[in-house]
Amino acid sequence: MSVSSVNSTSYTTAGTASSRDTSTSLDKEDFLNLLVTQLKYQDPLNPSDSTEYVSQLAQFSLLEQMTNMNTSLEALEALTMTGKYITASVTGSSGETTTVEGTVDSVTMSNGEAALVVGGKSIELSDVCAVYDYDRSSLYSLSAMIGKSCEGYIYNAETLDVINVAGTIAGVVKGSYEDYALVDGVQCTLGSITSEDYRSADDEADYLNEHLGEEISATVVDSDGKEVEISGVLESATEEEDGSMTLIMNGVKIPVDGIYSIS
Repeated sequence: MSVSSVNSTSYTTAGTASSRDTSTSLDKEDFLNLLVTQLKYQDPLNPSDSTEYVSQLAQFSLLEQMTNMNTSLEALEALTMTGKYITASVTGSSGETTTVEGTVDSVTMSNGEAALVVGGKSIELSDVCAVYDYDRSSLYSLSAMIGKSCEGYIYNAETLDVINVAGTIAGVVKGSYEDYALVDGVQCTLGSITSEDYRSADDEADYLNEHLGEEISATVVDSDGKEVEISGVLESATEEEDGSMTLIMNGVKIPVDGIYSIS
């Protein structure tokens, strides 16, 4: 009868444990509690083999070591990203996903989890899509070009068409794969307007005049018919006698490696 009583208590305890919130996975503390409960309510007339408990204790020790190692590796991984340029895909509370780019300023730790700080925003490691190892000093050296006139090439990565352009360097920026000069006063011949808000039914001249001082996207062509897509702030649009449209755009990205003349 006493054995039956012990078994009854064991079932009651198991039922109580199952009523807990099981929405989260077991951690090392839960594992230890289960082991202690198993020892407490074992059948005294038929005790479990001690080797089984030794094995379970070894599993518990291994679980704890793996958990601690995983935390340390995450922290180390985060620290190695300090000073590097990253892109991350972050999902907000409303479910919208936005892309965050920038240099990792610091690393924070909260509840054993590491997070990256980019421009004052906290980024989880799992949200990082790419990491770029930039040398910041190169950007400072490029800034010496600001204010100078330049000539260079812009190109179409798909067709490999190359067009010569000229203007005044207003700034430099880091891209994912190469550095760019932001050039003002770029004169070019319009091929077609590719801005998302432009419709084929719109009149090109009317659209351009309505978007002076705003950023637009367009393909531009040279005398050989080569086409390259560019984006920039439209300064002016002039219709020529032959019906072509001459644009002057600011903030056009020109690859630094494509600049062949600076004065």
